[in-house]
Order: sequence, then C-alpha cells, then structure tokens
Amino acid sequence: MISLSHFPESTGAKKKCARSGNSICPTLCYDVPAFSNKGEPFLSPPMVCIYGLLRWLHIAVNSPPLFFHAALCGVAESTGSGKTIGGGVGSNDVLIVGAGPTGLVLALWLAKQGVKIRIIDKTAEPGTTSRALAVHARTLELYGQLGLSEAVVKCGHKTPAANMWVKGRKAARISFDSIGMGITPFPFLHIFPQDEHERFLISRLQEVGVTVERSTELLSFVDEGEGGLIRALLRKEGKEEPCAAKYIAGCDGARSLVRKSMGLDFTGGTYLHLFYVADVQATGPTIDGELHVDLDEADFLAVFPLAGEGRARLIGTVRDERADRPESLTFEDISNRAIQNLKVSVDRVNWFSTYHVHHRVAEHFRKGRSFLLGDAAHIHSPAGGQG
Repeated sequence: MISLSHFPESTGAKKKCARSGNSICPTLCYDVPAFSNKGEPFLSPPMVCIYGLLRWLHIAVNSPPLFFHAALCGVAESTGSGKTIGGGVGSNDVLIVGAGPTGLVLALWLAKQGVKIRIIDKTAEPGTTSRALAVHARTLELYGQLGLSEAVVKCGHKTPAANMWVKGRKAARISFDSIGMGITPFPFLHIFPQDEHERFLISRLQEVGVTVERSTELLSFVDEGEGGLIRALLRKEGKEEPCAAKYIAGCDGARSLVRKSMGLDFTGGTYLHLFYVADVQATGPTIDGELHVDLDEADFLAVFPLAGEGRARLIGTVRDERADRPESLTFEDISNRAIQNLKVSVDRVNWFSTYHVHHRVAEHFRKGRSFLLGDAAHIHSPAGGQG
C-alpha cells in the first residue's frame, strides 16, 4: 500500500477529507476518494505518483493556503531561490522525461496550472501498438478534473460486465454496474488502447500550447541541491544540449535513466509465467463487448473487448515447455484453448506478442528535486489493469 505518508507534510493549513476525516493538502482542492482498510488515503498507480509530485511541488514552494492556486500556477515566482535559469533552451519549472500516458497526464496537469514544462521523449513518434487497455474508474474521475473524462469515454469502449467460463460454458456474469453504482460515475471497465490514448493526450496537450519534443534523449543530470537547479544534458536529433529546470520527473519506464541517476534500488523479481497477447478479428459468443475469463485451467486466459465490430484481445499465460521458447511461440501454438473453451473463431490476427512480467518498486519516489512516476517507480502484473 502506498499512502500519502510517503510524501512530506505540508506546512500550510489542512483541509479535511469528507469521507475519512483525514487532513489533505488544500492545493489540489479535491478529496482522495479511496481508502485502504487502515483508513489511509491512496490512489491507484500511476496516479498516486502524479498526485505526490503535485502535492510536493506545493510543499516546496510553501505558498500561503489563502492563495491555494499559487503552488502550481506560480512555481517559478515562488521558489524563493532568486535564481535565473540558464544553460538551456528557455526557462522550465519541470523537465518531464518520457511521453507515455503518465508523462502526458502530468504535463497536462502542470500546464493547466500555469507551470512551465518541457516534455521530451527519445522515440521519433508515439507508439503504434495497442499495449495497455484498461482505464479504471478512479483514473476517469481524475480526468474529470481536467475536463477529459467525457471525451475519453466516447473514444473507448465501455465494458459493463465480466463473464466466467467453465468447461466451455458460461457459468456466471458479474455486472460492474451493480458493484460501482452510487460509488463512482463510471461503474464500468473502460477499454481505451494505449496508442489511441497517447494520441488523445498529445492532442489535448497541444491545445494548451505544449508539444512533445521527439527524438530527444536524456543523457545525464545533476541535482544541485537545496536552492539549486536540475542541470541536465540532452541529445536532441543527434546534437547535445544543456537544459536546466527546477524539477525533473522521470516518466521514462521500467529502465528509467532518471531512477538510475538518482541511485535508487528497484527491487523485486520476475513471474515465471510467459504472457501472450493477441489482438484479433473474431466471432463467437464471447465477442459481445464484454469481458470473458476461462477458469478451466491454472493458466490465465481472458477475452477483452475492443471498440469496433468483432475486435477483441486475447490475454493469457503459458507455463509448460512452450514458455521456454518465447521467441518462436506463435498464435497457432496457443489458440486451441481459446477456440475450444471460449468458442472464439479467429478470422485474422492483427498483433501477437509475448512477454515476461516483473514486479518491482523503487526505493523512493522522490529524491531532492527528482521524482519517479509510472513504470519508472513501480511495475507489476497487468492483472486488474491497475497501471
């Protein structure tokens, strides 16, 4: 469990959460809606890291609670360092490294608060494969504060229920409506493939005047310490250039250079299972816009709906001798179970991939003026779609 106790306490006046009575930072002007069984406020990753960074920025500038917006709207004027940023292009409050969903959402949050940001990514273009799918209710609630939730829901696919299959027959149907109604305005599992999700966030970021700098790689950085700056060295389109900012946010994935530069451990391990994913065009009783899970065998197998007629994703695990040769595993090697147990008739395979899943968490999410977010901070099984 990751609670807000991982982050420094604010010196400003506190606001009480309506649900728990816990004190929370007034800067963000919203209550944390979910709590652990110990009463500790928490958010699902990757949003907990974004929340923590925003909250700590408020603490760092020590803005008066009367001017609750000043923490993010006026970071540049409120740091008290009296320093002029030099040694780079422009003046940046936050350098965001990595333009996946976490980095893009962080950029949107900060840009809308008037914080000067620079967001870079070493890839030449956004991803073109679907990769992560699920967007949970808490993320949609958070998107609502940015005015994005309605558009995201329209772009993706609402999954109203999960179905459990045993011995080739549907044994149970679990409605998400009955679970979440009255708790959240989004009582469903929302499917929004990552490539589409990223393009959506990029377009919204452009609307507020921020462009992702592509083919731009972080080579190194130094934190000058209290009263100082982050001094970074970038490689942009083959040419090295210096960059200075008040903070750096590492949204650069599991192999994060920001995390390594911070000298933080990333302890954990690797699951024995070999995961596979296949985006298919198919027909059958499980291609109905709902989630279907096969419970017959120890290995995991599920059919996730995608937007569009007959589109679905198969996700499963392999633990037998096939797992020892992932480089040669094909869809034909694993398709029989889906065909027999879940009655899937596959017309076309659009994408097939295998991968191992790791579970790791960084020693800290912040060190000085450096922060870790998303996969740079924690990675785990995709089961549950929690980030």
